[in-house]
Amino acid sequence: MYSNQENPSHKPLDTHTPDSTVKTVELSPALKNASIAALVAVLAITAVSSLIVGASNTATSDTDGTEEVASGSATQPTTNPLRDTEATPATTNPALNVAPAPSPPPVVPEVNNTAEAIGNPGKLADLNRQLYDTVNNAWQVTPVDADSTYRVRVTENGQIAEYEPTNQAANRNIQNTPLPNLVVANSPAAGESPSVPYAEFEVIFNADNTLQVNNR
Repeated sequence: MYSNQENPSHKPLDTHTPDSTVKTVELSPALKNASIAALVAVLAITAVSSLIVGASNTATSDTDGTEEVASGSATQPTTNPLRDTEATPATTNPALNVAPAPSPPPVVPEVNNTAEAIGNPGKLADLNRQLYDTVNNAWQVTPVDADSTYRVRVTENGQIAEYEPTNQAANRNIQNTPLPNLVVANSPAAGESPSVPYAEFEVIFNADNTLQVNNR
């Protein structure tokens, strides 16, 4: 074992000591305050910038949503089901609603129901004589003030169907003749369209109380 005392020629080992030349710089209070203020300002600017960016993003999002809603409203208009139902005509089936065409009425051959006047001379002579007897027997020799002429229609069996005055004296003396009481009501030989054969005669009530029946 060696020692310094035993080996005086041995140099002692160098020991490391801190560098006494490093000096600590102390900042002045004014500089410290300025640094703190600058730091605070930087932090404040950063915070304000963050708020501005967030608000801008929110506004942009809101604007996009509003545009989407507006776009949706424009492309999908709100409809009123009741109004649309009233305005839209109900779908119908034309085949069911078309009324069938009316059938044409059956063709009925025209039948002339008007009977013809009797033209047989023998039959006319018989009816003339029958009419004379009927009127003459009913006339109570009531005088007429002038010759009164009448058109008289009779049926084929001699009944008086109708009469018509043919001069002014006949109109005036109608009640002095038996004709109104000899007419058969609702005779089928009367009117413009008689349905049974008929004959017409001229009956004259003379002022001298004589009767005359002529064929027409």
